Amino acid sequence: MTNKQNRTVSEKRVPQGLSFINRTLQCTAFQCTAFIMAASAVLTSCYDAEPVPEVNLPQFLSLAISDSHNATNIKDLSLIMGTSADTTIAISMSYGGTTDYKRGIIAAEAGVDAALVDTYNAANGTGYKLLPEEFYRFDKTTLTIADGFNRSDFIRLTVSPKNIDFTAEYLLPVSIKSVSQGNIPINEEFKTQYLVFRGEIETTPGREKWTVAGASSEWQNIYFAKQAFDNDPATFWHTELNGMPQWFAVDMVGNKRIDGFMITNRKDINQNALPKHITIEVGMDGVNWETVLDIPELPTSRVMQVVPLPQAATARFFKFNVLSTHTGDPYTYLAEINIYSGTAPEPEVDMEIHTWTIDSYSSQWNTGSACSNLIDGNKETLWHSEPFDDALNKMPQWVLFDMQKSRKIKGIKIWHRQNDHGMEPKHIVFEVSDDKQSWTALIDEPELSNEWQTQQDLKAPTPQSGRYLRMTVLTNQSNLNWTALGEVTPY
Repeated sequence: MTNKQNRTVSEKRVPQGLSFINRTLQCTAFQCTAFIMAASAVLTSCYDAEPVPEVNLPQFLSLAISDSHNATNIKDLSLIMGTSADTTIAISMSYGGTTDYKRGIIAAEAGVDAALVDTYNAANGTGYKLLPEEFYRFDKTTLTIADGFNRSDFIRLTVSPKNIDFTAEYLLPVSIKSVSQGNIPINEEFKTQYLVFRGEIETTPGREKWTVAGASSEWQNIYFAKQAFDNDPATFWHTELNGMPQWFAVDMVGNKRIDGFMITNRKDINQNALPKHITIEVGMDGVNWETVLDIPELPTSRVMQVVPLPQAATARFFKFNVLSTHTGDPYTYLAEINIYSGTAPEPEVDMEIHTWTIDSYSSQWNTGSACSNLIDGNKETLWHSEPFDDALNKMPQWVLFDMQKSRKIKGIKIWHRQNDHGMEPKHIVFEVSDDKQSWTALIDEPELSNEWQTQQDLKAPTPQSGRYLRMTVLTNQSNLNWTALGEVTPY
């Protein structure tokens, strides 16, 4: 998705004197003049005819920006931000209302009428900004119509988009300002061409395309920086043990609008060298950087934090810098980072899962396949129900979690077993209770996907509260009597 918008007919020119009827008549006058000249040519080629009478409609004899009498009089231009490629627009003027163009040389001065931006916005309910002068230039400002013609030469407007901040959209009203030679007046209604400039900006993260654009270090050649944006909070970037600062940079492979970041710390509760003082920089080329966030003390929360920017930015690259850790250790780590555009997402609530205990369960195969593995933050470990004991090898299979206090649950994210497949839960039910006697339905999913490479998000139709959470597996993918599951993360 980009930052383009469709133009609608509700966005009009700013009226400046002529009524709708007069505008229609003017367009008709242009068309009549063209028709009479064409008819004259056809008749003359066939036989001698009476001379075609000269057309003179003084009320329509006026200078206008060429083609400005079209319906919207607005030219919508999209520019690729960050590029050095200029865009050039040719602008001319013309007049009608007559067939006699032997009126001598006609010259007029043209340029930007900045005051029309506010007028246009007020009339159309838009919020354009005036394109700053440093981003455009004219090759000249005089338009000239030669004697015997009704259309001028061109002035050329060149726009350089390289450093434009395209979190905004811009309007540039180019107008005929004054007549410097000749006696043709200016048409106040059609003297302006409105040019809208928008950036080619993506407003979706597209993390599947992101690549690492550099890193200070990656520990043991296995804790790569790319694991900080692999959509798996159980994996993480881990630095070498060689001191601060540490950093990694990301190429988002597209120009992005960034309204803020989403940051998730490493999940393991016994690992505490979490980033403390961080900065985030953005840029267009991966070389020149601008700091957009400076957080002296990032919270140690183990769930996703939403960090808005003071002001929206546009960039292709960002750089995450860790200047210190909460423990003072010479290393650090990060589980996940993402960007958002527009409305900030709702931050995750810390459910303090590390404090939860297993109250009871139907079965577990052995201690290596314990129910506690469901909430240890590691998708590689798993709960496995009893597969051999006939008294326990039967459906349903269930696990009861004690969340230690009443908590409101909006949904549950799950990872299937990672090292074997076929016995994943199919029909799964979650319920909550405050007393383990009266249960309230939270989620009932009869056709759970067996997709194991991505985390699945089961949203509750209605959030429910309770101290106890019960998970019940009614069937598995193979319709057998045991099952296995990697991770359960309520939120």
